[in-house]
Amino acid sequence: MLAKNTTNFFLRTVKKLSIILYPYKCPGCDTLLDFPSEWCSDCRISIAHTSSAKYCQRCGRTLGPHQQMQKGRCPWCQNYSFALDAVCRIGVYQDALANAIVNLKYHHDMFGITSLTKLLAGELTDQEWFDEAEALCPIPAHWTRRVKRGFNQSAIIANQLGKLTGKPVIPLIKRIKPTLPQPRLSAASRAANVKDAFAVKGRWHLALSNVCLVDDVMTTGATLNEAARILKRAGAKNVFAAVFARAENIAFS
Repeated sequence: MLAKNTTNFFLRTVKKLSIILYPYKCPGCDTLLDFPSEWCSDCRISIAHTSSAKYCQRCGRTLGPHQQMQKGRCPWCQNYSFALDAVCRIGVYQDALANAIVNLKYHHDMFGITSLTKLLAGELTDQEWFDEAEALCPIPAHWTRRVKRGFNQSAIIANQLGKLTGKPVIPLIKRIKPTLPQPRLSAASRAANVKDAFAVKGRWHLALSNVCLVDDVMTTGATLNEAARILKRAGAKNVFAAVFARAENIAFS
């Protein structure tokens, strides 16, 4: 009993010291937080507002007050041909949500990535199609990008989602050529940039019918669409996508 109490005291002390040395900060604005809070009140309200908006389940864009879905598509995507069957997001890439994504992507904010993944897992469990998804597949980064950044955020998100949802994480595809960073390109150039950038890993032909791709941000949808196209060509029946945020200042392509 004494040994157990000593161990518990030691663990509590280490936890308190870690909070002092590495205090929790709000992923959306860097405000210092009191444990176990994960967001400040302002950022929590901001994300709750954007996540409550109705959006197109096919392309992820927010629906206007008078916009209606027609044959499973919204006015933004009804004239486009793409391979994705459905999209799940937390919200729009703006304000607190955008700041949190930037912090995890460029400042290695692992506390923020965990907080965001919890929110995304909650959104996924509300999707009817998620029960059909047999595996999570992270969007791969080219090895040159991984060396430069030190990690692939999509793989981290997928692994955490797998633990939260019970879905297996299988890296079904690989990136076979380096591509230019998508934010630097116009909407018209993004699809061309990622065309033929992916391949199914090895000689394995897809035995899974339904796959959910995982990435941090969907901007035009070009990257996710290309990955979905490759998976379907290899035998997948349905390909879905789970992302933290959908950018809405650029049209789907």
